[in-house]
Amino acid sequence: PSTPDGDRRLTTLLDRWFDGRWRLAEVGLYVLAVIAAWLVRFVQDDAFITYRYARNLARGEGLVFNPGERVEGYTNFLWTVMHWLPEHYGWSTPVFSQVLGIALMVATVAVTLRLARRLFATESFAFLVALTLLANMTFLAYATGGLETMQQTLLVVSVAALLLPVTEVARPHDVARRVGAGVCAGLAVLTRMDSAVLVTVWVVAYLVAQWRRESATSRRTTTLVVSALQIGLPAAVLLVPWFLWKLDYYGELLPNTFYAKSAANPVVPFLYGV
Repeated sequence: PSTPDGDRRLTTLLDRWFDGRWRLAEVGLYVLAVIAAWLVRFVQDDAFITYRYARNLARGEGLVFNPGERVEGYTNFLWTVMHWLPEHYGWSTPVFSQVLGIALMVATVAVTLRLARRLFATESFAFLVALTLLANMTFLAYATGGLETMQQTLLVVSVAALLLPVTEVARPHDVARRVGAGVCAGLAVLTRMDSAVLVTVWVVAYLVAQWRRESATSRRTTTLVVSALQIGLPAAVLLVPWFLWKLDYYGELLPNTFYAKSAANPVVPFLYGV
């Protein structure tokens, strides 16, 4: 039968191993992450769509797959634009995407570690959470791949970490955390539009929790509206100009791949989303 001591054997063992040297353990975790991700690195074929758009952008042809044809055949705007850099300077774009992806993966592990510390309030359990994440082969492999997977992951997890209340009492820095969450949410949608589903869940959960915490005060509605604006406005500042540009440049708000995949039955993408 399970016992409290038995349930904590792994964390107790970690406490004994590191003996309070958690910062050293954290550095070791990042080194392990980099080595492991590099050993299983790869570039998938879809990434070369991104690279071609970035190459044409760097050549002055615009954000197009074929010069003169304005079709949005990518779904990762921010990631594609970032790859203007290696194309412009003549670096290896696949290697650039792999190195950048691994750096973003390490940042994701770091944010996850801090999120776990706040959730579980013990260094050993937080470390175990981060170690378990690295043991997930899908997470580790998609540190590379050439696509925006890890950038989206980092930004969505950052929204969660920023919106998780530090204490039950509101603090002045809560405003900065909400604004930061809004910026990360906007960048996540710029990276991939379907990030809107994930960040919306976090924002709604945060606002519901805040509504419950403020239930005894007369300013509950005002506080909720202000919090929503502090999150929403930074995201809107990033996204509204992008949407307007898309409508002007491509003539469509959604990428061409959406229409190509849902032309036969528009209900199917919705059901997959649900």
